[in-house]
Amino acid sequence: MIELLNVSASQLLAQAEALLKQALPTIITVVITLIAAYILVKTIMGAIKRFFSRAHVDSNVELLVYNFSGYILWFIVATIIVGELGLSQVFTSMLAVSALLGMAGALALKDTIANMLSGLTLLSDRDFNVGDKVKILKIAQAGTITDIKLTTTRLDTENGRLIVPNSIITDSGWKRITKKK
Repeated sequence: MIELLNVSASQLLAQAEALLKQALPTIITVVITLIAAYILVKTIMGAIKRFFSRAHVDSNVELLVYNFSGYILWFIVATIIVGELGLSQVFTSMLAVSALLGMAGALALKDTIANMLSGLTLLSDRDFNVGDKVKILKIAQAGTITDIKLTTTRLDTENGRLIVPNSIITDSGWKRITKKK
């Protein structure tokens, strides 16, 4: 009985050794890819941060672009590693499902996405700033800008505070009445 266990254990050890010899090149490739990707992603993200520190872009825009760039870079790394591991078919199926979910989410959030893109335009163009008095043409309201966010702009009007979605401002236009000095 003890001899039978020894034979089974030695066979198991031999199979494990053969499996390790077969998988070792893939494991080494994946580890090297991860190390190189980590260094490359950190370098690219540092360059993006330096660019934005010199460009004097709104912090909301900077954060959005910085995070989105990081997600895209790590997604590319994950795609490469999945290919190295031979799991491309599984990954392709998961990617297709993710794309469908993403499209459904984008349709559900289209107004929010439109407001965010309009907010990025307003924040990067800097056509008006906090303290300027403007008239939003579509809603025929004038007021002093108190805050410009990624999705909305706040105005103090004669009738109180007005929160305007940024897509309304970029779609309909606006007119500056006075500029803050």
